[in-house]
Amino acid sequence: MELNNVIHGFKIIKIDKLDEINGILYEMLHLKTNAKALWLSREDENKTFGIAFKTTPTDDTGVFHILEHCVLNGSKRYPVREPFVDLLKGSLQTFLNAMTFPDKTVYPVSSRNNKDFINLIRVYLDAVFNPLVISNPNIFYQEGWHYELNDIEEDPIYKGVVFNEMKGAFSSPDSVKSRAMMHALFPDNCYGNESGGDPEYITDLTYEDFCNAHHKYYNPSNSYIFLDGDMDIENILAIIDDEYLNNYSNEGEEIIINKQSPIVNEEVIDYEISSEADPKGKAHISYGYVIGDYNENDKILAFSLISSILCGNNESPIKKIIIEKGLGEDVYVGVHDGTLQPYFVIDIINTDLNLEKEIRKTIDDELNRLIKEGLNKEELESNLNQREFKAKEKDFGGMPKGLVFGLSSLDTWIYGGDPIQSICFGDLFDKLRERINTSYYEDLIQDYIIDSKHHAKIMLNPSNTLGEKKLEKEKNKLKDISNKWNKEYKEELVAMNKQLQAWQESEDTPEQKATLPKLHIEDLKKEVDKYEYDKCLHNGMNTVLKHNVDTNGISYANIYISIDDLKLQDYSRLSLMLNLLANLKTKKYNLLTLNRRMRSILGDFSIDITPIIDFKTRVQKTFVSLRWSSLYRNDIEAINLIKEIIHNTDFSDKQAIRNLIKQNIIGSEQGFINAGHALAGLRVFSASSNSAAISEYTTGYEYYRYIK
Repeated sequence: MELNNVIHGFKIIKIDKLDEINGILYEMLHLKTNAKALWLSREDENKTFGIAFKTTPTDDTGVFHILEHCVLNGSKRYPVREPFVDLLKGSLQTFLNAMTFPDKTVYPVSSRNNKDFINLIRVYLDAVFNPLVISNPNIFYQEGWHYELNDIEEDPIYKGVVFNEMKGAFSSPDSVKSRAMMHALFPDNCYGNESGGDPEYITDLTYEDFCNAHHKYYNPSNSYIFLDGDMDIENILAIIDDEYLNNYSNEGEEIIINKQSPIVNEEVIDYEISSEADPKGKAHISYGYVIGDYNENDKILAFSLISSILCGNNESPIKKIIIEKGLGEDVYVGVHDGTLQPYFVIDIINTDLNLEKEIRKTIDDELNRLIKEGLNKEELESNLNQREFKAKEKDFGGMPKGLVFGLSSLDTWIYGGDPIQSICFGDLFDKLRERINTSYYEDLIQDYIIDSKHHAKIMLNPSNTLGEKKLEKEKNKLKDISNKWNKEYKEELVAMNKQLQAWQESEDTPEQKATLPKLHIEDLKKEVDKYEYDKCLHNGMNTVLKHNVDTNGISYANIYISIDDLKLQDYSRLSLMLNLLANLKTKKYNLLTLNRRMRSILGDFSIDITPIIDFKTRVQKTFVSLRWSSLYRNDIEAINLIKEIIHNTDFSDKQAIRNLIKQNIIGSEQGFINAGHALAGLRVFSASSNSAAISEYTTGYEYYRYIK
């Protein structure tokens, strides 16, 4: 593949060799449709494909969220009810999902199997370009919303998957706060609208407007296709062009996101708490500051460093002074990027709104002190070292690398920027390291926070009655609408609901099921991947396994300590103790110094309780699992630091422990709100599974009761 070559309609417009990730990036343009594409050629068996569309909401109806759901409910070529679910059953996919962001919608898949990968590409391309929902409104009624009316004498209600999903999302204070902040900072562009959909306005979306949105936004001229991994690229491009893009022309209008002019905004918003909960001390206050543009990587990373210094732990200056003054139980500081204009936030959690002026003054005074005295240079250095470690390590846990690279490219690509910028860092860390001994970081705080011309304040007020008020408002809206219906229209709605129910209860025919591609036994690898390791005994009793794999100069250590002799209730006590480790001072280090040492020497550090089943004997054993990573050259220092944490943590500071437990409680409560189904599921499984019972007492509701 060479510059200016045209391969199956795609012209190669740029080639970049990326030594940082051992790959070559080919940027392409589809000449007939103006679809943008890139292929990151790397020696990775786990191949990734994704297609994204720039989707800019103009209202709060959540049309793009509903589109994301609906297009995965069957297509012209694959007319099955739930191809997404069927693929999860019969594919070797390593990732299969779809995501709605504030300004884009993405459909990514990954697989190690060549045939499976091609199958997934075909299913997803047909889903986005030829969805059945455009001709079958039942899909819209199910996934979006509809009036449920089964008898003309009944009162109608609203129903729909996205409608109910967003009701849940709008009950979380964190979700309400982040949405309100984005809308307050960007009232004049797409970020001022709710891409996920506000339940109050989702029911204003008509099926006709929904179909028009698909026609306008889901066309090749508005698409961004990313490919990653070791693949037959000519065959893949042939499939994309011959079977899909070649059927279109460059007829779509260009979707443009305009920058928001500087604005100062303030909002007070109620959020829902239970009718029994005490609202005192449950308010949230959030300050947001726009810090520049999407392509200013140095500034974005610099503010990420600043956020860690201000609020990395309970001894960090902003967090410490807010907690010590009793102005809040927890503080979060961070950067929100992945949009045209990134922003910086300071959140005060569990406070009272009448303390806002004192909180604002306390933050400003502390920031002015830090500007005058200068940020701690060692803190800056250690934070920068850890981020550089993570950037070079590129360990994304269970996420395929190609998926992360593809999603990262969109953070600049869809705005007309260089897709490489968010994948490779070049000399960015060196530049930021050179600025540590200048006033660069202090000047950023001065210019973009203290002297900000573009900022907003969100105050969340806890309400015991908001839930009832929302329900009453919804009932009144439905009543006003239904009062205008005549008998004939009601009968039409009853018929529509019967038709919807019949469709939902119907099953795919054998002919429909046969359209969905399947893998056969001959498509699978015959050999099992083997990973060699050495085994020995340490001190004649501890088994040590050493895996001989290339880790690019990084050591990964795992220690498992048997705790099978504990009683069930003991696991809650142990879990709390493990949560305190690395969050309290030790015999040798105060907390700030300890965290600085950890960032300088360690890549990752975690310690938790892990039930493991022996697949040969089917016997469950339970361990404390201690994991960390470090550069080879830091191995000895890393081990000594781990020993200091394990053996010499100081548990004498009761107030420090009390603060950590409060934050642990807040985290648990927020998790319950965001994922109540997981809480309930674990509670149920704990009655029939030893491992689930242990998890219930270490992370579930029993643990929450214990720390309360």
